[in-house]
Amino acid sequence: MSGPFEALGTPVLWDVSRRMLDLGIGIYRKRFDWIARSGLVPPDASLLDVGCGIGHYSTLTRGPYLGVDMNAEYIAYARRKHGDAHHEFKSVDVATVRREGRRFDVVMSVDFLHHLSDPLCREVLADERAMAQRCVLVFEPVIEQTNRIGQWFIDNDRGEHMRPHARVRTLLEESGLTVERDEELYLGPIRTFVFVLRP
Repeated sequence: MSGPFEALGTPVLWDVSRRMLDLGIGIYRKRFDWIARSGLVPPDASLLDVGCGIGHYSTLTRGPYLGVDMNAEYIAYARRKHGDAHHEFKSVDVATVRREGRRFDVVMSVDFLHHLSDPLCREVLADERAMAQRCVLVFEPVIEQTNRIGQWFIDNDRGEHMRPHARVRTLLEESGLTVERDEELYLGPIRTFVFVLRP
């Protein structure tokens, strides 16, 4: 981890920075609004959140929720903040969850794929496809930005595998997922895409 976001590996600082960005450009608010409009995550849906970080999206459902992330500090923070009888957090990879034989109405990943190499992306997406009963939902930024501020965010992102839109879509399809929707979503100056995928 390097660059201007190096200190954000600490869960509390990450949470504060995300809240500030949400107030400024709506990084969570706009995604929550999109999900609500889509109707893809009913209030009682079972949800697997891959790369959940500190658990912001656990509030999407009152049904069974599992957030997984390899950052144990983030998971501990998420448990303290959002954990309850219906909201579970584990510091494991998605392959472990698949081996447990679990299935979910919706499997989602937000700003996650650009932290993975192409081969690892395909593996993770194949696991997501195998566990999704209704759909896989992917939110992902792209290299192609339309303004300097958005480009600065992308250039300084902690992910080492930021991709063009077409490459993201190809990886999704190579993993056996069918792209049902592919929509541009601006988070303030940052150009991102939402992919609705069927297993």
